[in-house]
Amino acid sequence: MKRKQVTAACLMAATMLFSGCTPNISEYAARAQQAGKSFWEGETTDAMAQDSDTAATADDETSAAGETQNDSTGTGTAATDDEIQGGTTATGGEGQHSDTAATADGEMPATGETQIDTATESEAATAPQIPVLMTEVTDSVYEAYAQKSDAFTGKLAGHDRLSRAENAALTAVLSQKEYGDKTLCLQNMAKYDSNANESFLLMFESTPLTARGRISGDLWYYDGESARLLEKGIVVTGLQQVTGIGNPFVILETEVSGKKQAAVWTVKDQKCEKLLEDAETIEATKDGVCTFYPAEKTVYDPLVSEWDSAEETVPVYYERTADGFAERSYRELTASEYLAYVSAEDSDEEAQAWKEKLEEQFYTQTDENTEYTYWFYAIGEDKIAYRCREAGQSVGQEEGIDHAVAKYSWCISSLDQGKLTKASETISGDGFFFPSRLEQEEALESLEDIPNEFTKNRLNKVQKTARAAVNQAVAQILEVQEYPDDALCFAETADYDGNGKKETFAAIGRYDGAFGAPVCDLWFVGADGAVLEEENFAFKELEKLGSAFVLYRGYEVSGVSDMLFGVQEQGAVRLLKQMGHFELDDDGDLMAWTAGTEAAPGYYDISLRTLTEYRLEEIREKELLQYKNGKAVLKSILRQVGSDSGKIQILSGENDRIHVSFSDAEGSWYETWKVENDRLVLTDSGEGSVKEVHESGDVSGQNAVSQNSAVSDREADSISENNAAASDRTGSIGTRSVTKNGQKSENGTESPAFDFSAPDGTAKETQTEQE
Repeated sequence: MKRKQVTAACLMAATMLFSGCTPNISEYAARAQQAGKSFWEGETTDAMAQDSDTAATADDETSAAGETQNDSTGTGTAATDDEIQGGTTATGGEGQHSDTAATADGEMPATGETQIDTATESEAATAPQIPVLMTEVTDSVYEAYAQKSDAFTGKLAGHDRLSRAENAALTAVLSQKEYGDKTLCLQNMAKYDSNANESFLLMFESTPLTARGRISGDLWYYDGESARLLEKGIVVTGLQQVTGIGNPFVILETEVSGKKQAAVWTVKDQKCEKLLEDAETIEATKDGVCTFYPAEKTVYDPLVSEWDSAEETVPVYYERTADGFAERSYRELTASEYLAYVSAEDSDEEAQAWKEKLEEQFYTQTDENTEYTYWFYAIGEDKIAYRCREAGQSVGQEEGIDHAVAKYSWCISSLDQGKLTKASETISGDGFFFPSRLEQEEALESLEDIPNEFTKNRLNKVQKTARAAVNQAVAQILEVQEYPDDALCFAETADYDGNGKKETFAAIGRYDGAFGAPVCDLWFVGADGAVLEEENFAFKELEKLGSAFVLYRGYEVSGVSDMLFGVQEQGAVRLLKQMGHFELDDDGDLMAWTAGTEAAPGYYDISLRTLTEYRLEEIREKELLQYKNGKAVLKSILRQVGSDSGKIQILSGENDRIHVSFSDAEGSWYETWKVENDRLVLTDSGEGSVKEVHESGDVSGQNAVSQNSAVSDREADSISENNAAASDRTGSIGTRSVTKNGQKSENGTESPAFDFSAPDGTAKETQTEQE
């Protein structure tokens, strides 16, 4: 009886071998050995029969479509899909996606018993050696892996139950390369090509993982029959399987020489393809991926025509296609078209305030010496974006640069049912953004297109249309310096020194599209020919002031944005070099602000070819009462200082201006009032104080700083540095006090001033006539 039972068991085993139903040959062999032992000991065993039952139901253990079997404790549980941005699924943690589970050939025994299917006992004898950690992962190793697992998907051999197909993939890898007992295997299996069970396997050492939290090893691809090494010895920071967007694919993120790199691996016609491999990071979206590339162009310096990069990234969106990935379509928008997407309920005050802030942002071109330019885009049907350029010295200061530069940034928002709301998902960063990476260089080149506003200033156009004097001056400049035909030319010609001969101030250079303004050389053409006054000046405007002065307006360099010139001894002279900015007031007087400060301006008369600073003298508080609203103004002043009237100083200027300086422990501030129709009208206010200007005041060189304009104590050091750097070629323009009507001071003394009208072009003192 015993012999018959054993014979039946052997026949059943043979049948199982030929039918391919055996769960595992090594396990079968062990049970056969036990059955033989029982036979010789005179005992009956049902081991083979039990094994037959296991094999017969092995295929039934395969999960139904749409479910994942995951049994790290010995029991099958349905895995939870991790959704990525609405519908996109990354197979995560200890489970496999349904595409993997539904096609598996059946689950293997419990955790810690990962084994290899074979067809014969001879094959079992020659099967590759399974590293110890692939049969059972220790707690300490898995603990180290779990800390990194958010960036990884797939099954970890020795911890998660592998299907027969997954075991076959592992066997195929180990048959080609032998790995040590401390090696781990992370596997992502799916029908990547809608053909067969294929898998990406990451083989990595446990020692770097537990010691430094580092995952490094080899990436393999298994096509259902054989394995192929894709990448060797890589440091992996993330490996994500993405399903639900066409055929599955994996996102691989690595680190090379301390820099992040990412790519997408796909399978087409059973061949692996590595795509988008120049990205820094890649994220799955609902219809594809968003790639983030290094921000190679972030800050642009117009004085050296160079870009500076930043440790940030700019995004490009791709959609999944049958051939791989394609950039998402985009279209350009206007500011009003962009704002048309904005939705804010009338009853929602917070949303309304947000909408108004957006409108103000996009329609503000200049703010505190910074210029803003925007480009707007719609990306696909569910995203809108804009690129912003900020240009100015304040931007340069943020970057540690002492002059104006341009900085680019971007913002992308997801639409909610076609609308942009305050709660819409938004990402932003620094760098030159363009929706198409393929067209980015074209977009950069398009910045160089000269705006229509400068058409009349093209050099070839100026040479054809300008007056003879301008043409002659330009011709003299071109004899000294060559410029292309599409260079820009700005010129002002006049008899600045009153000697009967015309002189020309000119700015010639290129339009710098990345900066958004011309960058020019500044020239003076007089009796001695063309003289270069300044190179690489970020240019805004050339303005003639009065009959004797020219103002070059530009972008700030060390606090100086404007340069004032006159003509002395038939040559150009830069005036008030310590001043950084100039404006004309309503009366035609010149206001000048000290470079690098936000103090009150000094006031100068330029009406008679002279540059004369108005004298300021202290007056008593009660003198304000002579004006119709003087009492109210005085109350306002006293209210700011309380009972301590010693904290205020009131100065009266000969140009009908009254300046009130305040001070306390925190600093000083001022208000400037204009006398108009016997009333006081507030025209200016700010930090700093206004100083008296005496008859001996000198506006040239460094002396002007102590005698002229408003200077706060904390600004003194920076002003001294600016003055120390002043060139010796500053025009010496002596001044005395001057009134609007009689050009004389209150005590009746005559007021010498610098005069540019001498017939020989030299400067000399002039005396105004007595009234």
